[in-house]
Amino acid sequence: MTPLTEASAEEHLAGICFKIGPPRLIGVETEWFVHDSRCPDIPVDPARAAAAVAALPDHPDGPLLPAGATLTHEPGGQVELSSLPAEDPGRCAVDLLRDQAALRAAYATQGLCLTGSGTDPLARERRMQLTHPRYVAMEKYFDRAGPWGRIMMCGTASVQVSVDAGTERGAQSLAERWRLVHLLGPVLVAAFANSPLLDGRPTGYRSTRQMVWSRMDPSRTLAPPPGGDPREAWARYVLDAKVLCVQRPDGQPWTAPTGLTFRDWLRGAGDRPATLADLDYHRTTLFPPVRPRGHLELRMLDAQPGDGWLTPLALVSALLDDPVAADAAFAALERLYSVDGASVHANVSGGASVSGHASVNGSASVNGGARVNGGARVNGSGGVNGGGGANGGAGANGRADVNDRMTENVNGGRSANAHHTVNGRSPANAHAYVNGRTRANVDFTVNAPRNALWQRAAVLGMSDPELRRAALACFGAAEQALGRADRPAGAQAAEGADLLRERLTAFAERYPARGRCPADDQLDTLRAGARPVPEEAAPC
Repeated sequence: MTPLTEASAEEHLAGICFKIGPPRLIGVETEWFVHDSRCPDIPVDPARAAAAVAALPDHPDGPLLPAGATLTHEPGGQVELSSLPAEDPGRCAVDLLRDQAALRAAYATQGLCLTGSGTDPLARERRMQLTHPRYVAMEKYFDRAGPWGRIMMCGTASVQVSVDAGTERGAQSLAERWRLVHLLGPVLVAAFANSPLLDGRPTGYRSTRQMVWSRMDPSRTLAPPPGGDPREAWARYVLDAKVLCVQRPDGQPWTAPTGLTFRDWLRGAGDRPATLADLDYHRTTLFPPVRPRGHLELRMLDAQPGDGWLTPLALVSALLDDPVAADAAFAALERLYSVDGASVHANVSGGASVSGHASVNGSASVNGGARVNGGARVNGSGGVNGGGGANGGAGANGRADVNDRMTENVNGGRSANAHHTVNGRSPANAHAYVNGRTRANVDFTVNAPRNALWQRAAVLGMSDPELRRAALACFGAAEQALGRADRPAGAQAAEGADLLRERLTAFAERYPARGRCPADDQLDTLRAGARPVPEEAAPC
């Protein structure tokens, strides 16, 4: 067998991780937490979840769902559906809705329901339910750096939209699509933020899930540096990432030597030579915001309630498929990124600070009721117009919802500290650098998701006026793209296309146009004294 070298590894990665050709397919993966319908605060016995899955038709490759989605489970018992690749987003939507309905019905036979949230909103014990050597090694690896890895594995859930990589050149080139999906990252985090709680308590973040990811091993969770050929950047990234686990036979542990990168392994470190199979497996243990797997997998989105995954599917597909919409998105995002550092990092609410000590029951003061141009313009047809309608000087006051154990300060030159206890352990400090006039010329395209713009998105969601303005422009461009798109062939695909446009418009009006994101619904529920489990069938 030919030895694997750095050069052959890079060549392999460039070929297998980016399939070059005209964009044609789209897919979506969506995860849910599983709760007991009557007692959602208790952990679910894995045997009950297994019995629910057993109610589905059986197949040698796994449970058989009506439209062919793949059903898998995450280490903490979260359930995931991965659609088949579809040639049309409407077809993708209709098919996954059928499979979701079948899954929901199967779990209902055991008195279980599916909850769409980026973090488990309830204070349930987190349990590792999978004992595969991969997860045992993963748990040990991440435990070296604190609780974040376990929280990620057992306490987070996401929506992932996958699009084709693109062509070699032109408007749909790999370089352009790669750049667009990365620039979109903080806007998608902010618009779809849906994880304000951890262990049943507010954290001061709209997307706690994003905060958790930003606390983990940067060699596998940061985005590759921007610029140049994405294939070359990705190959370097993969080889320089630390090895999380090494596949071994006969029940031997898969634990990897501490600090070993794959490049080190190729250069002779490790207990045996690295193989092509090792390289391919290593790729599956990397979790950047966008992961190339032949196609581009967008991983920065919180899980959404019910069938709320339809909206990011609509938004991403429209912006990536329609050149006019892509240009409009680029223009809005470039304005977002090109604001000089002092303005970008200025106080989020036009000079006012957002501070903690807001109690859950609302007895303390909380800045709320974001005002954007007197109510955010939408066009006559009900859709969001291309310009967004978010006034540049609008005062959008973030709602920093924290309890007496958490504080958040979003002040110029300071960091936002979210001090929260994790499973009864000593408080863990999450220092989200949000503002900071002293760093005036920060490049916000690097170090995602740890840079200031991504952190602002995670903390403030759509109450951040700059992110809100960019989001409204992107939603408006996407709605216009869906309106001028050719009606897909087939009744079901056409029905799905209509549904996607409807959901996109409704979401934009309910959330970005009002300076809100789904996380605010969870916080409102908590303030009202109700159990903060998002309704499974909540509209958009």
